[in-house]
Amino acid sequence: MKASGDPGRQIGTTRSAKEIAEEISEHSDVLARATQQAAKALGLFEGANAAMKAARKLDVPFDHPVRDYADEALWMEA
Repeated sequence: MKASGDPGRQIGTTRSAKEIAEEISEHSDVLARATQQAAKALGLFEGANAAMKAARKLDVPFDHPVRDYADEALWMEA
């Protein structure tokens, strides 16, 4: 049985953290926009703080746009 979102993936298979991180970095523009939307929805500080926590948990690289947006928002609130 295959997962509906990815025709090549089998349900029940696992991916390594590295594979997930690589996929995240491939979609940096989507993540950057999501970070901006979270900041707007939750309030600038709360949204930026949540984005930074998620970035740390996912080991997103320091030069990733998600971290840039969140860091900028945190500095604006300080």
